[in-house]
Amino acid sequence: MPLTPEEKRRLLEFINKGKDEFTPEEADEFERLAWRFWSEHMDKREAWYLLLYAAAKRGETYGKYNKKLTPLDLA
Repeated sequence: MPLTPEEKRRLLEFINKGKDEFTPEEADEFERLAWRFWSEHMDKREAWYLLLYAAAKRGETYGKYNKKLTPLDLA
């Protein structure tokens, strides 16, 4: 299912966010949206980079908050 205009706007907000400004919940949402974007545009290199970036930001954020990183429910 394609991203809605609201989800696209939210994804851009996350992309433009400063490196230390994510909460764990936002990092989860960012990675979920990045997965959805990737599933729509997996033929584009930028989609892969976005997914890797979102996963890295999630890992950094969880480390910053000393939380255990668990797999996302992408269903």
